[in-house]
Amino acid sequence: MADLSGRMFERRGNHLVPSDLAAQEMVQSLPEGKAVLMDMRRPRSPRNHAHLFALLKVACEQLEGYPDTETLLDALKIATHLTRPVTLATGEIVWIPKSINWAAMPEDEFKRWKARALYVLGQLLGVDPQQLLDETAQQNGRNYSRDDRPEPPPEAYEDSGS
Repeated sequence: MADLSGRMFERRGNHLVPSDLAAQEMVQSLPEGKAVLMDMRRPRSPRNHAHLFALLKVACEQLEGYPDTETLLDALKIATHLTRPVTLATGEIVWIPKSINWAAMPEDEFKRWKARALYVLGQLLGVDPQQLLDETAQQNGRNYSRDDRPEPPPEAYEDSGS
């Protein structure tokens, strides 16, 4: 399901309540008394996603061979085996990076992948990526406090056991 067709609901007790006008309109369009099949997923964290790209941007400035964030992101996807096989017309199989877009990867899976990607990024940089981001922000006159940074809480990186 594409994110554009998804609708936001909030849990209130044992009920799901529309969170916005689009969700309310969708509920109103359903036939009264008819059962519907729903596909539920939790929305991705925009702050977690932004944090990754802030780290990639700073890392690109420090690493040769990675001219932009997309190139570095693809390298991290390959290094962490976030790939899929594609058979070329010659019969050769190549592995290409999978998508981390919001519809392709749920938040819990993104958190686990991001933790692996940041480990690899730290190996490439020779320094903790978050430390590099903090130092760069400080040099640029930006003062991220622990609460203001676009970083999820530490428990976001814990493996949920799946």
